Amino acid sequence: MHAWLARRPSVTFWKLRRTMNFARLLALLLVAIVPAACGEDFVPAAESVGDGGSDRDAAAEAGSCALLECDDHDECTVDGCDPATGKCTHENAADGTNCGANAACTSGACRCSGGFGDCDDTLPGCETNLATDPAHCGSCGTRCGDGQSCLSMDCGECTLDSDCPTDSRSCVGSARCSAGRCEYSIAADFCLIGGACFRDGEQNPQNECEVCMRTRVPDAWTADAGRICDDRDACTLNETCTADGTCAGGSARVCNDAEICTDDRCDRSLGCVFTPNTAGCDDGLWCNGPDECSGGKCAHTPPQCSAFCDEAIGACCGNIGQPCCDGSGVLDTSVMACCNRRVQGILVPCSCTPPC
Repeated sequence: MHAWLARRPSVTFWKLRRTMNFARLLALLLVAIVPAACGEDFVPAAESVGDGGSDRDAAAEAGSCALLECDDHDECTVDGCDPATGKCTHENAADGTNCGANAACTSGACRCSGGFGDCDDTLPGCETNLATDPAHCGSCGTRCGDGQSCLSMDCGECTLDSDCPTDSRSCVGSARCSAGRCEYSIAADFCLIGGACFRDGEQNPQNECEVCMRTRVPDAWTADAGRICDDRDACTLNETCTADGTCAGGSARVCNDAEICTDDRCDRSLGCVFTPNTAGCDDGLWCNGPDECSGGKCAHTPPQCSAFCDEAIGACCGNIGQPCCDGSGVLDTSVMACCNRRVQGILVPCSCTPPC
């Protein structure tokens, strides 16, 4: 075999080399043909990512500006590509360029126009009117107090008398603006308390010890000291209003029904309560029988006398004419036959006349 044959590359080597040359040729054709077919906005995926950094630099080294996507999505920059370097450029947009709702560019930055703020991160642009929004008055987060409005970036109810609304309440007159708050005149014989009109001398519906006293305080209740009142306690009497507008004092109610067969007490809601008991009782009379408490009263069981009962001697008496003396002519009460009795209202005592 000749020596040059020994140095000849193998068939496999030549096939591999031909394959590599074909791939390079195909890549060049794609670079030249695809942009034309897809339009100038076509950007290969690898070169369209990033913000002008290493990916774009690599793309610039590999080709021209046609391969780059230079939009940085910033309204306040003018985006371009320098053909000399093949790199993206981002110049400041002219001041005053609109960059959103109530916003304009200043020195390359998007800023809210005067009187507006970006107080809600969930909404685009400068959506908040700082001149009228009571939750963001003058600046984001500055909240006006209750009853106040945001007028010209300042918390208050008004700047002019004409800013105050007309009040339809019967006792309220014209309004004027004073130190940012609307002040309304009140009719001479009325009080304006808690937003409602009350005539002079009218009682507080919630407190009988307070009244409207126009000459003292036209916008609050005044204590009516000395007025008779009711403290809603059934166990007190003759209460009066104090200087601090409360009902107090008075005397304690006495509960006594003069009945030994009840327990007496006072309940603050019910007043006097008389509860029956089972205590013993005695009305001091003999002729109505033994006494005992029953149903809150002293009850009796009268004795069964054959004729009548003499309370003076505490005994049952027999009929008149029955023997009343013993054998010695002495009144014998043991036989219970003769008793003291009243004749025409005069006590006639029993006697042994005539002698037995």
